[in-house]
Amino acid sequence: MEKMINKRTYNHSVAFWDPRTPTTSVDEEGDRFRPRRKRRCKSLPCWYKRCQGSRPSGVGHADESRRRGQWLGRLLGSAVWSDGCWDEERVALLQFQYVYSREVSDCCEWEWVECNITTRRVTQLSLNNGLLWDLEFFNASLFLPFEELRSLDLSYNGLVGCVENEELNVLSNVENLFLDSTPLDINFLQSIGVLTSLKTLSLSYCGLTDLTTHQGLCYLNNLEELNLNGNALSGAIPSCLGNLTSLRYLDISNNRFTGNIASSPLTNLTMLQFISLSKNQFQLPVSFNSFANHSHLKVLLADENKLVAEPIGFQIWWPKFQLMIFSLFNCTIEEHGTLRLPNFLYSNVI
Repeated sequence: MEKMINKRTYNHSVAFWDPRTPTTSVDEEGDRFRPRRKRRCKSLPCWYKRCQGSRPSGVGHADESRRRGQWLGRLLGSAVWSDGCWDEERVALLQFQYVYSREVSDCCEWEWVECNITTRRVTQLSLNNGLLWDLEFFNASLFLPFEELRSLDLSYNGLVGCVENEELNVLSNVENLFLDSTPLDINFLQSIGVLTSLKTLSLSYCGLTDLTTHQGLCYLNNLEELNLNGNALSGAIPSCLGNLTSLRYLDISNNRFTGNIASSPLTNLTMLQFISLSKNQFQLPVSFNSFANHSHLKVLLADENKLVAEPIGFQIWWPKFQLMIFSLFNCTIEEHGTLRLPNFLYSNVI
């Protein structure tokens, strides 16, 4: 079942709608809550090359990345504020070898960099989509000089993993973190709980396989947006996720989750505006009264799961929410018999 609003397009599991800002664009891959970019770069320059010679292979990549972090840390003792951005932050940015202007020394004017207009400290880095072409491992210590960094996007850079024994507390002030398409191991999930300032976390297609025994996510009590789309997470949703009561956006589609939604911690997340459960193995009671108290809910996507029939009396109830988009595309019916959709769907969906 689908419903269109103001000619917005809905295509199976991708809804062209953003619960935060209606004017935010959404790409074809469902990247719904990525911050806006100031400009886009057409190509990387060929004139800016490293002068240190060729880089070693194998484990040497991680060693080199760690040495960079240690070297940048020594800059903090001699911080200088020039006419533009802070010098130690500009030097740190040069280590990433991404596009910048030779004529502009103020790194706040460089591509994919945003600064605080008062302190001139870097607050946002959008180093995504191949800009870190010379970096192979995610190393949080590289961002030690950026004391006011609030948003960091390293997604789709072809990173192959994390530096061992990563100290994520370096990013303790970061509020928005995007690491999509970056292979992450269980150590990352164990230690991510130290990032208590996080409001947005996107870990789609990161190869995650287990949330039940590594529950660092459960300590992110300020989290408002969580994207775990496209991993290999299985089993029931960990009960501790019910502690994330500030969540407004949740995408756990394209995984292997199981269990009945009626007994899942999602029933406690009453601030949710957007839920995508598509392409899992959930059991969905067809009355959907599990979301009876979700008064803010606008989008519910549950394609390719299992619908569970319920007695007729369960179908007669009126929710507190007003849906804009609702989809049960290609769901199977677990129990034989006539499946009756709840009454509210005939008048509730805009």
